[in-house]
Amino acid sequence: LISMRRGIMAHCTVWCPVGTVVNYLKYISPFRFDVKRSECTSCMKCIPACNYAAMNRDSQGKLVIGNGCTYCGDCLTACPHNALEYRFFGMRGDSIERLWIAVTIILHTLFLAIARV
Repeated sequence: LISMRRGIMAHCTVWCPVGTVVNYLKYISPFRFDVKRSECTSCMKCIPACNYAAMNRDSQGKLVIGNGCTYCGDCLTACPHNALEYRFFGMRGDSIERLWIAVTIILHTLFLAIARV
């Protein structure tokens, strides 16, 4: 109900145990989600696309990705300047995004399989 009223996915980042685990495990994961400062024009079209309210402006008006980011990638398609990207041990590009999606699907499948036991 709160998520529907606010228009954000508060249940995923506040109450869901999987969301909580993901929010902490991302700090030890080799995957990162980053802003390419050279390509970001601060148009902020990515902010309304973020269902987790994890993106904001800093005091200089630059985009900041906050702690609530789940690396879902919804903002990637909203950015007209291709200024957001996944990184893996410093590597970048579309192949890293595909790797992230594959790892996410595998881990969710394993979690659901274990949860059924």
